[in-house]
Amino acid sequence: VKSLEGNYNIRRLCVEHNNVSEPLMEKIRLLEELNHKSKPFCDLFQGVVMGTSRQADIDLEGWLGLGQYDGESTHLIAKAVPMNPHVRSVNLMFCDVTDAQVPMLALLVENSPHLCALRLANNLICSNLQPLVTVLSTNASITHLDLSHNRLGLLASKQLGDLIRSNDTLTELDLSENPLTDIGVKIITEAVKMNDALQHVWVEGKSISKDVQLALELAIDVSYKSVLPT
Repeated sequence: VKSLEGNYNIRRLCVEHNNVSEPLMEKIRLLEELNHKSKPFCDLFQGVVMGTSRQADIDLEGWLGLGQYDGESTHLIAKAVPMNPHVRSVNLMFCDVTDAQVPMLALLVENSPHLCALRLANNLICSNLQPLVTVLSTNASITHLDLSHNRLGLLASKQLGDLIRSNDTLTELDLSENPLTDIGVKIITEAVKMNDALQHVWVEGKSISKDVQLALELAIDVSYKSVLPT
């Protein structure tokens, strides 16, 4: 396995029928896949997979524009991050993440109990939040979720409402600059009234009126302060 780390010429390592454990085989196959990616991406995640990296924050913001990120990259991240308990946050801002990649993000969260923050701002997520919502509903580690500057509308508002009602770990949720509309934010506001963990929810945007935004802020203030010691 160590022969694959830092050696970009090895694209296939055949070790079948050698009584190799399934976890080790999975690591070998992932390292092979990483060797097909760009050198910066490969270097970063080989360290994550091998455990040689102690990096807490995986920051890939803007890597798409540098030609270092594509749709397959999300799939590899979802496999690699669970292997390294040192990773605390993943930043995929400006990576053109779409609805099609949300199930992979759900797997990332589900298999990474050490992950505290997921930043998905400035992407192309529209309505397929359900896989992520389902996993986050019972998640006990993610405290910060950034979905700002996406394309989330009314359906996403309903899904997020379900998440807020069932999750008691999230403390910060950024939904700003999404086309949620006043109706969508009102759905979120009603859900917030049943949540005493959230401290901040941002919904600023052109489609949100000031009164609706203030009503949400009040709901958060009342619900969160209701559990603070007097």
